[in-house]
Parts: sequence; C-alpha cells; structure tokens
Amino acid sequence: MKTGSRILIVLLLLLGILFLAQAGVAWAGKSTEQNALVDNEVSQDILLDEDGEDEPGSVKAPPKFVVIKKSGTYSVGGFCTMDVSFDANDLKAVVYMRRPLPGPLPDGVHKVRQGCRVDYYQSQQPISELQTQMGSAKICFAAIPKKEMTIYFYDVNDTPPAWTALQTTVENRVACASASGTGIYIATFKKP
Repeated sequence: MKTGSRILIVLLLLLGILFLAQAGVAWAGKSTEQNALVDNEVSQDILLDEDGEDEPGSVKAPPKFVVIKKSGTYSVGGFCTMDVSFDANDLKAVVYMRRPLPGPLPDGVHKVRQGCRVDYYQSQQPISELQTQMGSAKICFAAIPKKEMTIYFYDVNDTPPAWTALQTTVENRVACASASGTGIYIATFKKP
C-alpha cells in the first residue's frame, strides 16, 4: 500500500472519529436538556387532594410536600413516611422535605443534609404538638444496614431549638419514632 493511501485512510478515520465525537456531544447535550426538564417536573411540589390521591397517570415520584387531612400513611418525596391517626376532624399536618437543616447536628453522629419538616394545625391554627387525645403520628426513614439508627427531632418552638434523640425502633430495615411535635425529623447513626 502506498504512503498516500495510508494517509488518506488515517484522515478518513480521524474525520469519522471527530464526526462521532460531535454527534456524541450533541446527543449528550440533548440528554442534559431533557434531564433538566424531567428534574424540573419532578421537583414541582404536589398537593394531594382531599382524598390524599393524585390524579391518575404514569408512575410518579412521591410528592415532596404533603397536606394530610385524614388518617393514613403518606410518603414524602420517597424520603420519609408519615403514619397518622387523627381523632378530631379539624386537624391537619403539613409535611415536606427540609434542606438545608436549620442547625448543626449533635456531635458524634453521621451528618445528613435533609430531613422532614412536620407542622400541625387545628382549625387552621398552628399547634406545637399533637396531643394524645387528638391522635397519634409516627415518622419512618429507611434504616442503614448494620447501623444503630436514631431519629432526631428539632423542636422549632423551643428556645433555643436543639436536636433531641427520640426513642427509635427498627424493624424490616425501617427506623420509626413518634412524631407528635411540630419541627424537623432526621434519621442518622453514630460515627464509629
């Protein structure tokens, strides 16, 4: 094979590689734009209707903002789950993902970046705590295998607010604790 033919083949290969690289970059750019649109749609807050159900359709991520007006179990952003039992008709809980957290976590625990904020209302007025005669609530998070999980509560009505460890139960890889106070809940574990 002559030198001129070899050079021509090498040039054609280089041009082909450049063409494919440009097409890949254009395709990657298009995917990034599509991902941004999808992220934007998923990040929109969704309010559930009176029955706690969203409109029918394809698979959707759990809402990051939930208004709870009746007893049941509700997922918030796929991050935490609220299980509430209301014994009065004029109660509601507003639960949403909270990031960043409002204050530093206790020393010696694994740092987390977000939690679930719970606000209780009676007759449209904020209340600091769900009293026993009003009902009960439990919050749950995924438990990390082989770690001793603890749910912490940040009482936003306390002066000064601080993180308090709650009695936490772990069953079937889910960590749960009572969630009767208005504030922020997180799940974490002690550092080794």
